[in-house]
Amino acid sequence: MAHEIGMDRIAITNDGEVFLRLLTRTLSSSDMYGYQDVQLQPYKLNVYPTGGHFKLHQDTPRKNVVGSL
Repeated sequence: MAHEIGMDRIAITNDGEVFLRLLTRTLSSSDMYGYQDVQLQPYKLNVYPTGGHFKLHQDTPRKNVVGSL
């Protein structure tokens, strides 16, 4: 069983900020992906115990959402 942690309980370090900026810039500026003005929004973190796993699934489409990571 996974444990869900909301962003109100997570601190993003400088390294995390750099990663988010780099990923945003890469997706927004690349013709390969066809996205413009991509914004990353940290939402939540799912933590799985030893032996736990993330089941194969397809996210429910949402307006203006490209994907989740």
